[in-house]
Parts: sequence; C-alpha cells; structure tokens
Amino acid sequence: MKMKNIANLVLLSATLISTTANAAFCDENIVTLISHSNGNVYFTTDKTCQYWCQISGNPAFIKQTYAMMMTAQLTNKKLAFAWNELTACNEINKVYAVPDFAVAAP
Repeated sequence: MKMKNIANLVLLSATLISTTANAAFCDENIVTLISHSNGNVYFTTDKTCQYWCQISGNPAFIKQTYAMMMTAQLTNKKLAFAWNELTACNEINKVYAVPDFAVAAP
C-alpha cells in the first residue's frame, strides 16, 4: 500500500511539474515560519527562500500549506515547492515570492 502511495505522489508531482513548464521544483527544509495577523504565512528555507517567501491568496491553500510546513519543520522533513519564477533550485527567490504549489514527501 505504501508503494502505491509513493507511486501516486510521483505521478501527481510529474503531472503538476509538466503544467509548469519551466518552473523549478525544489526539495527544501523550512528554516523559519511565521503566521502573520494579515492572514499570510511567511517563511524561509535552506535553498530558494533565504529571504522571506510567503503563502497568500486562497485561505484553504494558506491553511493547508501552513499545516504541511509546520509538520515538516517539526519532523525535520523536506517539502517540495514549485517556483514559477525560478529555473533552478540554486537560485534565490525575490522577497515575498509565492510557490505555485507545495508537496509533502511521504
């Protein structure tokens, strides 16, 4: 059953990546995580978000992504982010960049 879940995650990731043709898809550790009174979540990572990135927009996206980020940070697991403005994972995002999507690894 676990292998099926991993295969589904790989297939979903490949599908999402193909919809964002030139986006960078990067595995990253959450370094700092802030829930702000304006409703947005601000964070830094060990790779592309060395300056503040954010989760904003749809409240359900913010809530779900914040939960994934907190869990990943507490369990020391990486999250994969799709960055439409980057072409490689060694690039640094602009301040307040918003990922297109985030994927929690199994």
